[in-house]
Amino acid sequence: MREIIQLKLFGTIGDLGTGMIPGDSIIATTPKPGVPEALETATIKHASGGKSRLVLKSYDQGRDSFVGTEQHIVWLDEECSEDVYVECLTRTMTVDGMVILTFTPLLGMTKLTKDFLGVKLDT
Repeated sequence: MREIIQLKLFGTIGDLGTGMIPGDSIIATTPKPGVPEALETATIKHASGGKSRLVLKSYDQGRDSFVGTEQHIVWLDEECSEDVYVECLTRTMTVDGMVILTFTPLLGMTKLTKDFLGVKLDT
């Protein structure tokens, strides 16, 4: 998460705002406890004039860390377990949100990959 998504979105910790999110749009950030140079949350100035809250999580936090909140967008970078994927879908249902998956199927045709591609499972 820190080396891929965080870096692409924010740039390096010493130079926040050099990634896809411009520095003048970053209102505040909070560090991730126990993980050097990692962010846990960020408040971003939205184009509408409002604010968006961005939360960065890693899969090692498990499915339970994804429960309980509505999310407009979830970006899953790298293949996750099916239970994390289903939980993320659930978080977006009440707000008509979306789940974005960006991964290379290094594990082959897993159930998640087949579901995503619309391939029927072998019976």
